[in-house]
Amino acid sequence: MIAKDRVGKKNVIIVLFVSILLGIISLLLNIQTIDELNTQAAPMGLAIRIALSYIFNGATWAILLIFAGMMTQKWWQSILLSLISAFVALSVHYGLGIAIGFFVELGDNIVWYIKAIPLGIILGLVGYFSQLNNSIGNILKMIIPVFLIIEPFYLSRFATHWYNRPVVNLANKIAAWLELSIGILTGILFLFVFKKRKNEKSNV
Repeated sequence: MIAKDRVGKKNVIIVLFVSILLGIISLLLNIQTIDELNTQAAPMGLAIRIALSYIFNGATWAILLIFAGMMTQKWWQSILLSLISAFVALSVHYGLGIAIGFFVELGDNIVWYIKAIPLGIILGLVGYFSQLNNSIGNILKMIIPVFLIIEPFYLSRFATHWYNRPVVNLANKIAAWLELSIGILTGILFLFVFKKRKNEKSNV
């Protein structure tokens, strides 16, 4: 019982650390100079930074909530930890942003706190049930790679839009290929692990 409690506390600390880190990284990637905001060129360094900001301000937040849900042994703890991770990441992101003058005030961004409640509940439960060593758990584990594969198509990141600056169109494509590649590789890894576990069970 003591060992379980220690593991639980350790996992909570890990989730809080990752949440704080995501809040900081996602903010820093959003910062651009006046020249960068006005450029009509497509410098690769800026495009990569913008692409990473898309990923760290999108898919990574959803993955954080699922990850938090996977770190506990009870369903209600998964929901609670998922919600806490969302609020911590958001508070660090906007709190630090206001402190350095990137955001004037929270304003309309309060909507993300509201959206975090249903998302935290749903994705926290996804994380919890993905721990099951059965078909349901395996299917839920595949949500992360499937999400990474679908998002760039859903957001039309492979397309070139006339209203975007060249650097933004390039960043969209970089983000799309990164998400697609990571999603495919993660999916292959999960399938390999599932097959290995299945073979181990059949050999018992």
